[in-house]
Amino acid sequence: MFIMLLITRRAQRFVLQQIVEKGLFLWQRRRVIYETARRPHAVMCP
Repeated sequence: MFIMLLITRRAQRFVLQQIVEKGLFLWQRRRVIYETARRPHAVMCP
């Protein structure tokens, strides 16, 4: 029972980490698109 709880906790942390990483990636891409729309030379020097 305890081992199952440990596995589920690890799985929860893994899923949370994946969600956070995907959210950060999407936010970063959205910010890059916003910066590019504001000033086109922002792509050259991030």
